Amino acid sequence: MHAGDVLGWAWMVPPYRHMSDARAVSDVRAVSLGATCMRAKCDANPVLGYRMFQHLLPHMAARVQVLRLQLLDMYGPKEG
Repeated sequence: MHAGDVLGWAWMVPPYRHMSDARAVSDVRAVSLGATCMRAKCDANPVLGYRMFQHLLPHMAARVQVLRLQLLDMYGPKEG
């Protein structure tokens, strides 16, 4: 992971389960959000909810793209 990356966005979408972890190998500055509280705030304030998804969606899409490339590499045709 790199500066600005998001880890652990699964708490925003059902079934609201923890799906990832990480181990820091250098100094890290991080922000932690309470999932239940944040979802309630987004539900109560649709503008906030929309802004959260605007921020999170590019990170989610990038992670899916990386996973897709890893799967293609793992299961794609082998040369040689």
